[in-house]
Amino acid sequence: MKARPILILLLFAASVLVLVWLYHASAGSSRKRAASPWQETIADLDECSRDKHARSAQYTHFADIAERENDRQSARLFRAMALSEGIQEQNCVKALSRLGGTYVPPSKVVVFRNSTGENLARSIDLEQHRFTERMCPQIDRAVSAGNRYAAKMLIWSAAIGRQHVRLMQARNPAVCAAGPLDYAVCPVCGNIYDTEFCDHYCPHCLTGCKDFVWFR
Repeated sequence: MKARPILILLLFAASVLVLVWLYHASAGSSRKRAASPWQETIADLDECSRDKHARSAQYTHFADIAERENDRQSARLFRAMALSEGIQEQNCVKALSRLGGTYVPPSKVVVFRNSTGENLARSIDLEQHRFTERMCPQIDRAVSAGNRYAAKMLIWSAAIGRQHVRLMQARNPAVCAAGPLDYAVCPVCGNIYDTEFCDHYCPHCLTGCKDFVWFR
């Protein structure tokens, strides 16, 4: 008879443990379901960050080539775009981290060793392809997921990429040979300007032009 109360207590304790386990399992499942809408956006931000890292390295390499060819104007543009891409990379990484993701930059970047004219033409084609095939779908997914912050970072990246295309087309002899220009880069969002169309403040993040990084 004395063993019956002990058995009842053991059964009660086991039931409580099972209920606690079921509660935590259910809560963990709910957290996973709540986090799942961001996973695709995190993956897009990671891809964008890695792409920006690679482009920054490429443009730095292209600037070195242009300088060896005594094309200082193109070298100046490539260095400005390299900084722009690096700033955009950090902005995407910041958004990725705030969503709970982790970022590891590429350990190796493949660079091309063409002439400056070929590097400009190749970069224009790649940037235009990237805008259509990657950036637009990434922005759509972030907007659909309701993540305005991530969408803003991706929209900035897409808009600045289009600006890069315009500036490279102005330097590409096959399109239009532009005269000497200076360039400025917003240190907050990476927006890039030439001296002919430089605003008093950045239209993306409202940073004043006195804080821009100038390439002269």
